[in-house]
Amino acid sequence: MSKILYITYRNKEIPHDSSEKVKQITSELNPDNIHANPSYCSQNGRTICSLSNPLSVIKTEGTNVLLGNILNKEKNWTNPLKYFPDGNYAIFRSNNELTEVFTDKLSSRTIWYYYDDEILICATSQRAIIKFLSNFEFDERVIPWIISTGSLGPLYSWDSRIKRIPPATSLILKISDWKLELQPVNYDLGENLKSMDLSEKIYNAVDNQNLDSNKWALSLSGGYDSRLILLLLNKFKSKKEKIRTITWGIKNTEEEKGSDANIAKNLALNYQTDHSFFSTKISHEPIDLLLERFLKNGEGRIDHISSYMNGFDIWKYLFENNYEGILRGNQLFSGLKPASELDIRRFMGLSLISDFENLKKLNFLNSLEQFIPEELERKTAENLHQYRDRILADYRIPIIQAALSDLKFPYVEQYDPLLANSIVEEIRNYPDKFRNEKKIIKKILISLGNQEEFAKVGATRPKEELFKQENMTEEILKELNSKDAENIFPVTFLNEVITTLKKPTTSQSKTPKQWIKKYLSKALPLRIKKMLSKAFQASTLDISTLGFRLMVIIKMIRILQEDSVRNKSH
Repeated sequence: MSKILYITYRNKEIPHDSSEKVKQITSELNPDNIHANPSYCSQNGRTICSLSNPLSVIKTEGTNVLLGNILNKEKNWTNPLKYFPDGNYAIFRSNNELTEVFTDKLSSRTIWYYYDDEILICATSQRAIIKFLSNFEFDERVIPWIISTGSLGPLYSWDSRIKRIPPATSLILKISDWKLELQPVNYDLGENLKSMDLSEKIYNAVDNQNLDSNKWALSLSGGYDSRLILLLLNKFKSKKEKIRTITWGIKNTEEEKGSDANIAKNLALNYQTDHSFFSTKISHEPIDLLLERFLKNGEGRIDHISSYMNGFDIWKYLFENNYEGILRGNQLFSGLKPASELDIRRFMGLSLISDFENLKKLNFLNSLEQFIPEELERKTAENLHQYRDRILADYRIPIIQAALSDLKFPYVEQYDPLLANSIVEEIRNYPDKFRNEKKIIKKILISLGNQEEFAKVGATRPKEELFKQENMTEEILKELNSKDAENIFPVTFLNEVITTLKKPTTSQSKTPKQWIKKYLSKALPLRIKKMLSKAFQASTLDISTLGFRLMVIIKMIRILQEDSVRNKSH
């Protein structure tokens, strides 16, 4: 998905260079490792929109823009308040009376907005908004969330003035009286869908997606979700049509029996897809350049860097070889067997600083205010499985997965057919016993003739391994020792982290608990080990992870400050 900047002015007389400024800002969002397409820009009265690196799969009609994909192409999606289609998308639309912006039911794409007495700015990029405003007001409330989750958390943005449009919500501006409202969306799913069961709706989402197979590829793994899409694509494709699939991972994992990449390779052979495997080997580019690209592309919303330390070479290749969109298997079924609320929050990336024993001992971190929003707390009548699925839908997808998608959007579009509004609505109405352990997906796969085994081993390295590498540690220490760091964090806190990071790990003797864990790991069956792992889950945050997340805060504040200063002259 291109990054979009969408602006409506209150006054009819808008600055004469506004379109030029907006277009320039979106062009500055392009990655440094590709020759991006020229920005798209359109103006209609008081509304201006611009897209960075626009692709042919993106729908544009003047200042009306559809990012993603809708399933019913017959109705007009460009008229405000008229039609809220089935699909997986973000829509920006306006006329002389109204500006309206909304996403799909789960807000799988994040839209940010800024609103004052003179202007409404909506964007899929916080950097774009800050660039346009030419100033930056850091919201310190993100600090505890980045430290405990590696993300911005459920409530805030980098800038205290910028807000997120909630899921299943339409932002509507009535231009004449300059009144902004957030209204719940009732999606138009069509009469034919009401009589369909879940499997039929999944079939419909894949069969009616109307995507050009020459421009799209399926991100294929060894799991259930992307396999379901593969089998359905194979079922509905024409005889001459060739499905394109891609997989990435550590070098040689394609040949490691039972790995994600190996199973994906076997599936590609069985279904005769045009398959490509990409290595996630670490780039030889300077570490500070790799980090800056990672932070600018994803805007510091997530710390999952493992698949991007190759310098985004995968996504550069896809863009330069006419892959315009990626199909993903993101969906609403979780394989987690929850042991507790804490177990669910940890799995979904919703930990608090107070969940980690070592973080609570640091005075600065212990002083930070942080809480689970009321709407994400477990309800009285909610069992653990229901709570798990609600946190997946209301937090994991719109916050964590949306941030991961953001990293790829500067290069390609994305469509998640299993997150289409009609499917999400149906899954939420299903009993627990059918949602648990992906039973519905397994049943559909069997009906489609699946015979290939499922992956037992991942194909990418844990991000914690990268955080501990020597060149990464050096970069972390450099940032923690900087003046910029001292402007954000207390010196005593920085010194505590720096001292711990410098301690050699090899010389540290194992605790009795670690010796017991090592012995049990060899002696016990996998099923028992998993149960024990949940029951005695470590309650400490690795110091290298803490250091990396502090570095993200320092570097992102610097990037955003530079963004605001550079655009004052525009």
